[in-house]
Amino acid sequence: MSTDGAFSSTCVVLFSGGRDSTLAAIRLARLFERIVLVTVKSPYMTGLRNLQSRLEELKRVLAVQCEWMLVPEKRLLPYQVSGKDLGCIGCHFSYFASAYSIARQLGSDSIACGFVEYQNSWVEQTPYSVARLRDLMSQYRIKLLLPVADLRSKAEVQTELATYGVTQDSLELKCSKQETDPGLAESPLKAIVDQGIEALRVVLDNDQRSEHPLQTVVVSGCGK
Repeated sequence: MSTDGAFSSTCVVLFSGGRDSTLAAIRLARLFERIVLVTVKSPYMTGLRNLQSRLEELKRVLAVQCEWMLVPEKRLLPYQVSGKDLGCIGCHFSYFASAYSIARQLGSDSIACGFVEYQNSWVEQTPYSVARLRDLMSQYRIKLLLPVADLRSKAEVQTELATYGVTQDSLELKCSKQETDPGLAESPLKAIVDQGIEALRVVLDNDQRSEHPLQTVVVSGCGK
């Protein structure tokens, strides 16, 4: 992936602190002058101390301007299906609403996340879901970037993280409401994804307020 003048200087990165989003941030730091890491926190998430340890690691790795923001979750319209059919897709789609709000304020046209090939059977990471997300974001003049989408195994991620001296453990926030992915395909998958995309569209259409971070940390640059 090359900028070639195609992107603004700032990229907003959905950041859990896990391996995939950490490597995504490191790779994006080669392409942008500034990256803003956005972590969405719900009342059910724990492990903020682990994530902060990851930020300390990134301070030693990232050479570009970087800030981290913790923001409250946005809620999408309720799905018209049972929770057992959804997995965590409702929350995952809502993360893009938060990222969009931050990107809009910063004048950024790029949002990235840590989707990887070895997890592309998960509902929110399936090719169909990614295609719908990318198309929706483009309608709002946002480019969806997937800097680690080429990685085919957790071992590949760990190996590359090791080259930067970054902990290979997952230091992400954990959600007590996390559901097993339902493994949807074909028509059931499309129905769930389409419903989520339309719910996300409603939130993006009505995003008129500024997102106020719960916490902000300077990771690198910014006059340090």
